[in-house]
Formats: sequence, C-alpha cells, structure tokens
Amino acid sequence: MRCPALAELPLPPPEKTGWPWTVETPPVPPVRPDGSAWPRISIVTPSYNQGQFIEETIRSVLLQGYPDLEYIIIDGGSTDQSVEIIRKYEPWLTYWVSERDRGQAHAINKGFSMATGEYNNWINSDDSLRPYALRTIAEAAALRSGVDLISGVRILKDPETGYEFAQNLWLLSWKTYLIGMPNFPQDATFFSRHVLNAVHAIDERFTFGLDVAFFFRALKVARCVVLCHSVLSQMHVYATQKTHKVDPSKVLEVAILRSEYEPKRWALKRLMGSRFNGIITLLIPVLYRKQRRKFLRMERNFLFERWDVSAL
Repeated sequence: MRCPALAELPLPPPEKTGWPWTVETPPVPPVRPDGSAWPRISIVTPSYNQGQFIEETIRSVLLQGYPDLEYIIIDGGSTDQSVEIIRKYEPWLTYWVSERDRGQAHAINKGFSMATGEYNNWINSDDSLRPYALRTIAEAAALRSGVDLISGVRILKDPETGYEFAQNLWLLSWKTYLIGMPNFPQDATFFSRHVLNAVHAIDERFTFGLDVAFFFRALKVARCVVLCHSVLSQMHVYATQKTHKVDPSKVLEVAILRSEYEPKRWALKRLMGSRFNGIITLLIPVLYRKQRRKFLRMERNFLFERWDVSAL
C-alpha cells in the first residue's frame, strides 16, 4: 500500500500541530538510490485502551511517504475510544481487528502471521515513528546483503511536559551485542523476514520482557546488524505505563531470561569468530561474565525502576 498524503487523512484535533498531525514526510523517490525497488515494510500495532495515544501512532506510520507499507492493527477489545479512532483510518490499513486476545505478545504474533513485509517491526499504541523512519530502514537494508537487524535512536517523551530525550542504547551497549545479549530500543529496531521466519514468534510467556527475549533469538540468527544514529521512533514515558507496574511476574520473567535466554555457547562462538580470536582468547570468559552482569543489571533496572524522563 502507498502511504497516504496528509490531505487524504481525517483532520487532526484542532489543538494538535506538528508531526504527525499537520506535518507529513514527503514521498520517497520511485526507487532506492541504488536503483532497486523499495522493500515492503510491515508494521504491527498491538492495542488495548490506549485511546490517548493511538491516533498519533497511526498517523506517524501512515504519513511516512513510503510506497510499500503494510500496516496491521490488532486491538484486544478496547473499551475506550480506541476502536472509534482505528475505524477513522480503516481505508489505509491492511487489516485490523478488535477482539479479546491473550495479551500483547499474542496480539503481535497474530499480526505477524498475516504480514508479508521484507522488513518488520511492531509499534505499540503509545509509541510512534519519527519522520523518514521507513525510508531510513529501506536505505540501510540496501547497504549490503543479509542485513537482518537495523537499530537506531529512540526519543523518550514526557507527554505532559513535552520534554524529549534522545536515547541511543547501542552506542553504550555495543559490547553486549557482540556476545549476543541485546539492549535494543524495540520501537527503533527493525528486523528482516529471515529473522521473523527463524524466530517464529514472540514468546507469549513474557509480558514485560517480550522484546528482550525476541532479540536474544534474533541476534542468534542475524547475518548482519546495522546500527545507525538516525532517530527512528518515539516512546512516551508516563506514570501509568505498563513498564511501571508492580507485578510479581517480572521476577519470573527475569528468571526465564537467566535460565533460557542466556546464550553463553552462542556468545563464545560469536567471540571466537571475531577479531578477538587468537588475540585475547584467555580473556573471553572474563569479558563474557562482565558483559553478562552489565546486561542483566540493565534489564533488572528496566523492569523494576520507575522512569523519570526529566532526570535523563
């Protein structure tokens, strides 16, 4: 599907201005800079009672000016204004449904079971894409063959104050990627059809750490990872966000990550196949343990600490 122009979409609320309300991304050229066709990109939005944010999410995807977009919304039976908003944009959606499901991971899996894109991502209904995000992904995918993960910068935004903070996780955590432990900003990380076929599905045992578990497996099968400085997405940070919930299942999820998603044998194999092999072979176990501790500390903090974006 071709992305619609701003004039084709419903009028935004009168108090809304800027991206993606009164500003659009210009249409991309007919072909990529290398002359090849633009790859199809599939976006899945899982949704449940996020009427406060979902229209911004939808418009940020549709106004990318991209020529081959597949956009799927899986709503879990919202009881707020979400369904009414989704219906307004129905002509530009590949598919949408509102029905009870088993949670966010199940909704994402339902969406990806219908997706056909060469590159994919899920954008939660309280997150959004930034201008030129899809064009950036498509151009990065053409850098070389076998590009399976493309990750960039996310903006953290306080919806009450409007304060924004650019978060470039890979710049700080590239060493954890080397050993197969991901700290990707999920909404700013796109993955190929190859990864989606190999990983099969989001692990539905996870509610809070589902993206971490997914990228663990994605890194195992990825042939090439592209890390860029481009701002690709925006994540709202607010008090009632799912991340902030006090939930005993977080302890269980950390335990699963430790026991099932700690790929030491993959890490050692990855390191032995890198420039470190034959140079610091004896230090590899030390490096692994150090980066493993760092990664698990980051994930524990993410799951259990409350965010204050103004303090970042």
